[in-house]
Order: sequence, then C-alpha cells, then structure tokens
Amino acid sequence: MRSRVAQVPLPPDAFASVMATGIVSISALDHHYRWISDVLAAVAAGAMVTLTALAVVKIFVQQRFPFQLSDPDVTVRLFTFVAACTVLGARFEAHVGVLGILTTVGWLSWFVLIAAAARSMWPHRGTGLRDRAHGAWELVSVATSGLVIVTAQLALLGSDGELLDIGIVMWLIAIGFYVAAT
Repeated sequence: MRSRVAQVPLPPDAFASVMATGIVSISALDHHYRWISDVLAAVAAGAMVTLTALAVVKIFVQQRFPFQLSDPDVTVRLFTFVAACTVLGARFEAHVGVLGILTTVGWLSWFVLIAAAARSMWPHRGTGLRDRAHGAWELVSVATSGLVIVTAQLALLGSDGELLDIGIVMWLIAIGFYVAAT
C-alpha cells in the first residue's frame, strides 16, 4: 500500500484541474446552465478533496513534503492550490460557511507559499530569475486575485469595511505580481 501511494504522481500544479473545472462551473451557472454547473461543481469539489487527501497521504507515507520547495517553478505551480480554493469559494459563495473555510485555507496557504516562493527565487535574482520565468508564473497573480474575489465577497456578506480594505490592498499586490511576472 505504501509503495502504491508513493508511486501516484502528484505534480505541483495538479490543482489546476480543480481551477479549470470550477471556472467552467461558474460560467455555466452565469449562463443559466444550472445542472451542468452543479455537476462540474461536484467534480471540482471531489477533485479538490481527492488531490488534497493524496497530498496528505504522500506526506505521511514518504515522511516528507512531496514537492521540492527550493525550485521556483515548483513553488509557483503550487499556487494552483490557492487558486483552486478561491475558485471553489466563488462557486459556493451562497454557502457562507464553505466560502469562509475555503477563503481561510486559501489565505493560510498563500502566506506559506509566498514565503516559500520568495525563498526559492532569492538565489536566482535578476537575469537568472528572468531567464527561468514563463507563463505559469502568472499563477501567483491569479491566486492572489482569487483571494481578492473571495475576500471581497466575505466583506460584502458581513458588511466588513476592514476586510474590504484588505481585499483592495491584495488587488494592488496581485497587479504588482502580474507586472513582475510579465
């Protein structure tokens, strides 16, 4: 059993599938295709649970974190987890408890990953970092923008001006990440 779980591939951007499915679910809902949206939302939520469980099991089986956090490309791709949390949060915004949990998990993960990404990028400053960058590095901005959306939604639901201010600051940070990566 241990070797089987250890052999299951789990790329750092595995949660992109949750992001994509969730985005299509939101679009279907916006275009009044409720049943398609509900099916895709269930698939996205199931994939989120499955991939998260796989990551946790791999940590316990391998007794180490399954990703190389010293590689900037890996740390950036891990932001798909944050983005997946925010996309699902946006899809399930009608369920305030789910929105709150996904937003909290997204924020906590963002703080951990932003520190890991900065640490992994530090040795490659300047042209070394520029030469390694590619389109997937926009994931940091995408994940941060997702946090803005769900944070703003929570702020509106709770009439919380301070939370809205945090969302605005994060929006500016997301733009900064986008400009830096571009």
